Amino acid sequence: MATNRWLTLTVKVSDEDGTVPLVIDWDSKANPGNMVSRVTAVADGSTVNSYKQTVTEKRAYTALIKATDSDGAEAARSIDTNGVIPDPDPGPDPGPDPGPSKTSKLGGNGNFISRDWQATNPFKADVNFATCWNSGTVDHVTKISPWRDDFLEMIKFRSMWRGMDWCNTNRNLIQNWSQVMAPTNQANNNTLGFGQQGTSSPLSYEWQIDLCNRTNMDLWTNVPHMSWLKKDDYWVKLAKLIGARLKPGLKVVPEYSNEVWNTAWKSADWRANQTVWTATQGGYSGTLAPPDGGNWDGFYAQVREGHTNAYKDLWEIFDREVGRDRVWHVLPGQRVGNDVKEKVLLAKSKGMSIDAIAIAPYFGSAILPSNTTGFWDSINADIDGHVTTVMNTMRALANEHSLKLFCYEGGQEVTGKGKADTRPVNSDPRMYNAYTKWLNIVVPKCDVLCTFTNAARESKDFAFGETRDISASLSTEHKLRALVDYAKSKGWENG
Repeated sequence: MATNRWLTLTVKVSDEDGTVPLVIDWDSKANPGNMVSRVTAVADGSTVNSYKQTVTEKRAYTALIKATDSDGAEAARSIDTNGVIPDPDPGPDPGPDPGPSKTSKLGGNGNFISRDWQATNPFKADVNFATCWNSGTVDHVTKISPWRDDFLEMIKFRSMWRGMDWCNTNRNLIQNWSQVMAPTNQANNNTLGFGQQGTSSPLSYEWQIDLCNRTNMDLWTNVPHMSWLKKDDYWVKLAKLIGARLKPGLKVVPEYSNEVWNTAWKSADWRANQTVWTATQGGYSGTLAPPDGGNWDGFYAQVREGHTNAYKDLWEIFDREVGRDRVWHVLPGQRVGNDVKEKVLLAKSKGMSIDAIAIAPYFGSAILPSNTTGFWDSINADIDGHVTTVMNTMRALANEHSLKLFCYEGGQEVTGKGKADTRPVNSDPRMYNAYTKWLNIVVPKCDVLCTFTNAARESKDFAFGETRDISASLSTEHKLRALVDYAKSKGWENG
């Protein structure tokens, strides 16, 4: 019997000597995987029940159980019974139950991976991806793990994992499924760095799925913006892969690119300027990349239209291939202005079903780093002011439309801007207090917070990593220590 598809089940009963009351009771929601959509029992050629019905039948009978999957293939089994209709054969053993769902609201983001910087590399130093992949699977993961044990321990309090940078999403130019990274490729240990344009997927989707299966985290995955041109190939095959390999009970958030409104990334210009992306293909025809002082309102309206239409296509494909009950329909937008509100209204006008909106509630974005009392006063004021306003506004919007509120990224966003050094403030113990304050404001207002980013090298201009070294003591990694302590205070230390 096929799994991961909706099935229609028919039970037929044949008469023999003797009579007993026969109760046919089948709850599709109690069936493993929620795959049975309708049950019909037939006796003497007539339908006698739907879901639950007590009928008088002969004492012994034969039950013929048939199921037809979405591809039209039929699996059948005849069962000689002695008064009870047994459950149908569920097919291959799906493995152990994944256990109770994680209650943690804290998710994470993976950062770029480099074999030359093992301090932030989540894979074992001597990893051989072909050996790991070909070792076979047990409980939905490879028998030989490529992952560092201290990395797995470090992220165990998280409930969702986003692979935006693992896919080099912001500058990933691939279109075809044939260009994605194979799980056996040793280059999985050296994803392309920030600022480079990728022509092959930096980390295989299989290893991203494997990580979520090992840690019982929902998968948040990103598709390259130009793969929209080959969505019937790329998106369909990705959805089929996730539907087949992601552990039962876990869900997926399919995200179209990343921040397509952000003109720092290739996807914004591409989405707004695709002359081939015409109204007949579901978008805005023409070009409208505004120069300085140009028509920015028109530009963003054009991007919103393209963004929303891309999600319509993406969600339809994932719903069909993975199952609607396992797919989060999450619509991201800018945390300021009316971008999210306009997208919600636009999506609803297109008849789209939305589960959640998503924002990135960073703090300190406009504050130049200087390790002074004045700097930390400004950080606290930004959290109390800007962040609080954003979270209140977006929570109200989500409530208005009966949606969840996800945060696809978030954390400190203090950058040097070529004028100052971010490293001293990010390694200052006072950053622990700032993160704790920020978490106490953001987390109660949202449903999931995927902080950015897990482990990363720091530079004069950027220090986004919650830790600079996966093996480092929490006593020196103040952002990660704040996250771990917050998780413990909520009972989320194991997710």
